[in-house]
Amino acid sequence: MLFVYKIVEGQRYSKRLNERHIIALLKVTCQRPQERKGDILKTVRHNAYGQDPYAKEFGIKISTQLASVEAWIGSLCQHSYPYLYS
Repeated sequence: MLFVYKIVEGQRYSKRLNERHIIALLKVTCQRPQERKGDILKTVRHNAYGQDPYAKEFGIKISTQLASVEAWIGSLCQHSYPYLYS
């Protein structure tokens, strides 16, 4: 199943995240690159988007190969997550 959301400018989640949400967020974002790659490929294979009738109806095609993107590494930035330490 594929969900598409439109984020309205200025929209934000103003409620405090609970501990379960924080743990889930950190678990997803703190994966090693090879683990993350494996999870993505496993999900794409499992979901079989090529066989999905809705994807076909809308002309959506999902590749089973990861895209290679030219990129550069900028300066490090500091993030502060005050809700993690309160």
